[in-house]
Parts: sequence; C-alpha cells; structure tokens
Amino acid sequence: MSFQKWRKKKEKAINEGNLDELFLACSELAELYTSKEEFENALEEYKEAKRAAEAANNTINVAVAHRMIGEVYSSMQKYDLAVKHELKYLELARSKNDSVEEQRALANLGHMYLIKADTFANPDSAERQDTLGKAKKYCLQSLQVCEKLSNVNKKELVEMQARLYLNLGLIAEQQGDADAGVSYLNRAINLCKSMDIWEILYRSYNSLACLFQHQSNHARALENFDKAMNAAQRLQDKNQHICDLLLLKADVLFNLPDFRGAKQCLLKAYKLNTANRREVEKKLRTVAAVNRFEEQLLNTPDFDLATK
Repeated sequence: MSFQKWRKKKEKAINEGNLDELFLACSELAELYTSKEEFENALEEYKEAKRAAEAANNTINVAVAHRMIGEVYSSMQKYDLAVKHELKYLELARSKNDSVEEQRALANLGHMYLIKADTFANPDSAERQDTLGKAKKYCLQSLQVCEKLSNVNKKELVEMQARLYLNLGLIAEQQGDADAGVSYLNRAINLCKSMDIWEILYRSYNSLACLFQHQSNHARALENFDKAMNAAQRLQDKNQHICDLLLLKADVLFNLPDFRGAKQCLLKAYKLNTANRREVEKKLRTVAAVNRFEEQLLNTPDFDLATK
C-alpha cells in the first residue's frame, strides 16, 4: 500500500480515535520511510505508534514500537540509542511472559552488539572485545529461549536458531576463536539444510568461506564460496548475490596466485550485469593485465634475460 493510502488511514484513525488502527498506520508509514532510508521520518512515525499503543494500554505493541525504533537507530549507526530501546523491548516482553518477543529482543540485542563491534578502529581494544562478549551473551540467551517456544512452527523455529548460530559464528571468529566459528557456522548450515532455508544457508556458507580465507585455507574457502553460490541460486536477487561471491572468489584465486581462474570468475560476474558492474570491470581490467604479463613471461625464452 502506498504512502497516500496509509496517510488517509492514519487521518481516519485519528478522527475516529481508533488507537489500534493509528498504531498500524503509523507503523506501516514508518516501514515505508525505512525502505527509502528516510530514517528521521520513520522515527517520528514509530514514536507516534508508540504513543498510540501507550494510550491503548497495549504493552506488546509498545514493546514492538521500541523494537522498531531501536532497529531504525541501528540503521542510523546510533547503537547506544538502539540498545536502549531494545532493552526496553526486552523488559516489556518479559513483563508479559511473551517468549516469542523475548527471543526476538535477545536476538536483536546480540546482532546490534555484533555490528557495533565492527565500528571500532582497533580490533583488539578491550571495549570491542567487551562488545563482542555482550553480543555472544545475548545470542546464547536467545537460543535458550528458543528451546521453550512451543507455539512456533518448526521451520520458523529452525530459522531463528540458524540465524543465531550464524551470528555466533561471526562473533567467535572476531574473538579470535576460528574453531568455534567453524563449529557454529556448520550448525547453522545443518539447520538450514534440514528445512531449505536458503537465505541463511547462503550467508552461512559465505561467512564460512570468508573465515577460511582469513585462515589462508584457500581450498576450503573456494569450496564454500561454490556452496554459497548454489544456495544463492534459490534467492530472489540471485544475480547480485552470485556476483558478490564471484568477486570474493576472484580475490582468493588472485592471491594464490591463479590469475586465469580469477579472470574467469570476473568474466562471469561481468556478464551478470549487476549494479556494481563498474567495480567488476575495474577488477577485470587489473586481472587481465596481470594475466597478459604472466603469459608474456611464460612465452619468453629462457635466454631472453632482458625481457624476463
């Protein structure tokens, strides 16, 4: 539904004093603003939705409004404000004994601390490690809540767990525990494969490949990039995802060095004609130049020392 229609619904809800409809209209408008990255406008709508929920004494809707406000602040990279609202969301969810919302609140907090950790300039700083520790704590707590969810369908529950194991894998690697990272990511992968959860499967294989790349285990990195590409075939925006993976795979091959292999990956990426085609073209020109130089050296006789 368009902005205009939701604005009309909002105006009608205000005129009729219908607080539930006002909450819905404000929330939908905020979501539309968020999709356009108009975050200040989104915040205003979510805050109005929160006021409507408070006036209606609807604790869960107040909690949900805090969650959405927190997510917008997170998108704005205002993580302290984001965490403040997510903690309020958690408090309200627990006050109503709503395990589903509690699980989501804990998962959101874990994810927010994880992305906040990426903002620190010094990867070894005590503050960054403390942030990663909080991310892990909330993800593990969220997993514990998953175990007592009885009113959630199996696939949805598995998706919750897989996403948490994926985040735990990323956290473990950043904490310097690669073995734990591999273990968590494999658990995410196995859960996704059991229920055909392709988006998280793609992300998990991609993360595992990057982990192996950081460990200079090129063979395992390439293997998992290929598996990520197979999963990406099932996604809606598959060409963009596959292009991104081909760029990462080309970097691994270039560093081996396997310039021909890197060139082949980049040619495939170029043919996908995605939004980042110029970036692909720039890398392709670089690799092609190196490849030509390598072939020139290979075809130069040993006695031609001036060329070599």
